[in-house]
Amino acid sequence: MKRLFLTIIVFLMLCSFAWADSYESITVAATAIGTTPATVGLATWGICRCETAELRYTMDGATTPTSLIGVVLEPLEWVVLNNRDQLRNFRAIRTTGTSGYLKCHYFQR
Repeated sequence: MKRLFLTIIVFLMLCSFAWADSYESITVAATAIGTTPATVGLATWGICRCETAELRYTMDGATTPTSLIGVVLEPLEWVVLNNRDQLRNFRAIRTTGTSGYLKCHYFQR
C-alpha cells in the first residue's frame, strides 16, 4: 500500500512540473504558517513536500499546530491538500530548533 501511495505521489509530482498553476516555497519556523492566498489563487488542490526538518501540521482551521499538536511530517514526505478549505486552513510549524521548508505546487481541476 505504501508503495502504491508513493507511486501515485511521484506521478503527481511529475505531472506538476508541466501543469502546476502556481508554486511556492514556505519556510516553516517556530510560528505556525500557512499557504499564501495570493499564490494559491484559484487552485482547488495542492501538494507539498517537506524538506530539511520535521514539521507538524493541521488543516481543520480550528487547531493551531505546535511542537506537540498536529500530524507529523518528516523530511521527504508529502501532504496532499485535496480542496480549497484544506488549502486555506493548512498550517505548519517546526518541531525542533531547525526550520523546515515546504515546496508546494497548486492546481486547478
